Amino acid sequence: MIKMKKQPIYIFSFVLAMLMITGINAQKLSVKEVLGKVTVFYTNADQYQIDITYNMLRGLSGNNITESYKGSMVKKGSFTRMEALGSQVFQFSKTHLVVDHNQKVIAYNKSNANGLSNSPLDVSDFLKYYDKSQIIDKGTMLVCEMVSTRKNFQLPYGKVVLYINKNNFSVAKQELYFSNLIPFKNKENNTQEQDYGRLIILLNHNMGGEVTTTELKDYVTIGSNNKPLLQKKYAAYKLIDQTKK
Repeated sequence: MIKMKKQPIYIFSFVLAMLMITGINAQKLSVKEVLGKVTVFYTNADQYQIDITYNMLRGLSGNNITESYKGSMVKKGSFTRMEALGSQVFQFSKTHLVVDHNQKVIAYNKSNANGLSNSPLDVSDFLKYYDKSQIIDKGTMLVCEMVSTRKNFQLPYGKVVLYINKNNFSVAKQELYFSNLIPFKNKENNTQEQDYGRLIILLNHNMGGEVTTTELKDYVTIGSNNKPLLQKKYAAYKLIDQTKK
């Protein structure tokens, strides 16, 4: 009887010890490891739908939003689509397509490695540019702060802060601090003023649901000479074949 009473205590102690070890290991994750896990999460996900909000703020702190706009990003298999400000970026199995509806330009190129390039999900190259970094544990989030102290080249953002969900390593928010003063419109006298600014990107994930995809042939077809041709619907657009560089 004595042994049976002590057994739950031993089990509880063992579980507690394992939880403590797990917590310690999580705290010891390096910035490189965390960013690697973010890339793996999005690369391995079969599909997702992400609603993106871009907020431009004036100042290094506070909530003075001067501009806000929406965007989105979806993935299904090898297909991804990102939309914002009248432009669409498509990633097909072998082709990368950028459609600028404002300028009426379509750029055709070979596919990127994982479809994340130049998107808010592309975190793989941050450590090439930001040499000072740290991970801060904030409950359900890992906050990754990166700062560039290098003077041999100029970056658009001197500081980047990523808020990463611990449960799956998805990115919930990005804070991008501009390196230089940028112009802001003074609403009182309609003039422009130089000030510090930051761009905050909020990402709302939906990993399920039906994802609407697009086919390359909806925009471009390949002629007999292997040359891309615009569909009639986009006859007024200019086609740039970037595979001929």
